[in-house]
Amino acid sequence: MLTTMMMPTRSSRSSSLHDQHHDNPILHRHAPKAFPTSSPASSSTTPMVYIHIQNLSGVVSSHHHVMQPSPEDRAQARWLGEAGARYVLAHGYSSSDIATIIQIYRCNTSTEPFALQLAAFGMALAEATYLGDLIYM
Repeated sequence: MLTTMMMPTRSSRSSSLHDQHHDNPILHRHAPKAFPTSSPASSSTTPMVYIHIQNLSGVVSSHHHVMQPSPEDRAQARWLGEAGARYVLAHGYSSSDIATIIQIYRCNTSTEPFALQLAAFGMALAEATYLGDLIYM
């Protein structure tokens, strides 16, 4: 008997990934409006970081309060698909870096050349490969 196996489409894989994250209660806890800068028990503790702001070469600053991406950054990041957009927004990439990532994405069809080109701009190769895997899945 011959069985036909259907490969999931990009949208069904993205949907499946979304469902996995949607069901994860840890990912959906709402962050407090502000994190304490010190613990009442100890003033020597390091404040909790909400987000590191990055460029393609790494972290440029850290914020200890909730920061939402701008509507423009959200719209621009959608070019990278749901998972890719969530990644670059959660990692605090600027509009110009998102534009660079999109330009490199549009010039490639797979993770390896995408990651190598991003690495040439300073992004860690492991990070660029992971981002490429999210985008090209």
